[in-house]
Amino acid sequence: MWKYWQRIMASLALFNALLLCLLLQNLLADAKVVVLLSAPHTADVRTYTNVARELSSYGHETYVCVPQFLLDSNLVNTDGVKVIPYGQYLNNFDSFFFQTVLDRFWRGENIWVRDYVSLIQSMQAIVRQILTDQNLITTLRTIKPDLFILTNGPFFRNIVTLPYMLNISFAYLGSFNDLPGQRVPFSPSSTACPGYPEFKEEGMGFYGRLATSLCNVVVTFLDHYFMDDKMVAELAPNSPKASVSEISRMAKVYIIESEPILDYAKPEMPYMKLIGSTALTKPADLMPPLKSFIDNSEKGVALVSSANIPAPIAKKMMLAFQQQNLSVIWRVHFSPANTSRLMTMPWVPQNDILANRKTRLFVSHCGTHSQYDALYHGVPILCLPLYGDQFYNAERAKSKGFGLSANLATISYKQLAKLMSKVADTDKYRNSIERASSLYKMFYKNPSETAAFWIDHVIENGGIYMRSTAQTLPLFKLLTLDIMAFVFLVIAAVILVIVCACVFCFKIARKCLTALVRPKLKKS
Repeated sequence: MWKYWQRIMASLALFNALLLCLLLQNLLADAKVVVLLSAPHTADVRTYTNVARELSSYGHETYVCVPQFLLDSNLVNTDGVKVIPYGQYLNNFDSFFFQTVLDRFWRGENIWVRDYVSLIQSMQAIVRQILTDQNLITTLRTIKPDLFILTNGPFFRNIVTLPYMLNISFAYLGSFNDLPGQRVPFSPSSTACPGYPEFKEEGMGFYGRLATSLCNVVVTFLDHYFMDDKMVAELAPNSPKASVSEISRMAKVYIIESEPILDYAKPEMPYMKLIGSTALTKPADLMPPLKSFIDNSEKGVALVSSANIPAPIAKKMMLAFQQQNLSVIWRVHFSPANTSRLMTMPWVPQNDILANRKTRLFVSHCGTHSQYDALYHGVPILCLPLYGDQFYNAERAKSKGFGLSANLATISYKQLAKLMSKVADTDKYRNSIERASSLYKMFYKNPSETAAFWIDHVIENGGIYMRSTAQTLPLFKLLTLDIMAFVFLVIAAVILVIVCACVFCFKIARKCLTALVRPKLKKS
């Protein structure tokens, strides 16, 4: 009897083992290899590592391409993700890319078209280096990705050549909401344009709508200057001939780190998924000496985050801080003497400090991720933009009542001190951003998980059902320029026929009149 039960138990164990093997086999069969390649910028790479960790929980094998300079400087948390290092030739991309623009800003000079043309050319050269990096390409061919996740930023647009040359599907993930490139029908006069920060969501007069329209038209038609179609033909000679724009519109889904609470409301299509910010993480407990500094502050603290700033600007900011009732935590890359009400650090746990209830003001250059940190924790912002989309970000924060903005290069220390006090002490700014924070937390609970969900969704189901006919159209057809040209020709033809008919009738009438009048003249 005992032997009989032993045989039954052994059979059950064998059956369970076989069942487990079958389940594992099915899971492995469903698991896909996903490679995330962002622009070589610190904030973008952090976004991709956050999403990669969430995507791994779906059973997929995920890899994040991380530039070597970020690995060397330990600026990105790569725990729990597989890393593909690349780009020894990039050096410190963050410093290089915006240095020309920053130098001009501090000198009080305007940014000219040639500066942006130079940036475009430099970025195209960097993308070409990435696409011809044989170590990277060999690694990618070895792991055989099923899907690429790429950045859809204008300066990094040509990277879409990579999945095309390897014949692999791709999706987009990033903060850039490119309505014309995504083939989204929109009104140019009532849709915010990054090149025109003075857009007002509550409505504008004729000249404001005219400026917004012109900005959107210029951005739409200049977009092709960011694209290098020759690069596609050169690096993907065996693939069907296609432009960068055409390849970009093959994306399975556009996952966009935006929403209408911080940003302005814009038209959407089913293939666009607005998820909020993936950079937000759960705040950690503050450690000494930060904790004791904040706890000992009587009136609360202001967190000031600044880039590499010139000495005169730093001196001006120091004078402004001395006039504050608030204690100040200043992230800055040099170390003036700390006092009982000023603490300077080369790096600060920004998210953790903003989460503290005694933080009353955030002074920032207003990058997208920093704005989301302030929004999430309901801290009013004083924006001091320097370059790029920071001016647009600053104006939208001001427009929505989250704070104020100023030009750090030209403002005096007294004006800066006054603005800091105004934003920190005026209830309307805190009330506005706290109300927006509640809405954001209600609708965007875990953006990284949402991004992972949609990536997994298009892996399993594809994205054909979300696509629009507009995505197959060239720009002139999307804008119905051919229809308008036809209507114009028809109207012109009708007008021409009417004019010709009038001329013909006039001539006939003239002849008839002449025929009637001439005999009477002869008799007289």
